[in-house]
Amino acid sequence: AENVKNQLMRLQVVAVKAALLDRSFFARRQHPMRQMVERVTQMAADPDVDLSADSPLVKGLANVVDQLIDGFDQDLSIFRLAIERIELLHQAQTQRRAEALAEQLAAAERAEAYALALDAARRDLAARIGETTPAFAREFLLRWWTPVMARARTAPADGDTGRGDQAREAAELLIWSLAPKQPE
Repeated sequence: AENVKNQLMRLQVVAVKAALLDRSFFARRQHPMRQMVERVTQMAADPDVDLSADSPLVKGLANVVDQLIDGFDQDLSIFRLAIERIELLHQAQTQRRAEALAEQLAAAERAEAYALALDAARRDLAARIGETTPAFAREFLLRWWTPVMARARTAPADGDTGRGDQAREAAELLIWSLAPKQPE
């Protein structure tokens, strides 16, 4: 909020000019500059808004303040335009926040799907490993091959949904190849 406060402090001269032009500045909440300042403070009070110095919102606000300082002479409509630009900045910030939340949600869903697939792969392999399966193969399958199976189940390449089955079949072939055979 310090960055927003600094931008509002830069508007002191503009506020004095606006108050001198329109004596109702202090008495009227509908004064365009007061509305603009209120909108900025409402926006800054939102705990989810990124108010870091290099955030697009604070940079955009600094640009709006620069234009007010350079462009305000007597026309109070400049504040309404500033409010519109601030609203656009806030909407863009809201959109970025929604996209970031959607990305976090998608990552959490992928992590949960992977954890479930990993657990299922461990159970699947544990059911297939027999007493005759050598210890090195058992360790390889349960420790190293289950993540391969889980990734294959949760991230099919190019719509190939059979990769999980192929990984399971490879494990079955390994188990079979290491099992004692009858001489035939």
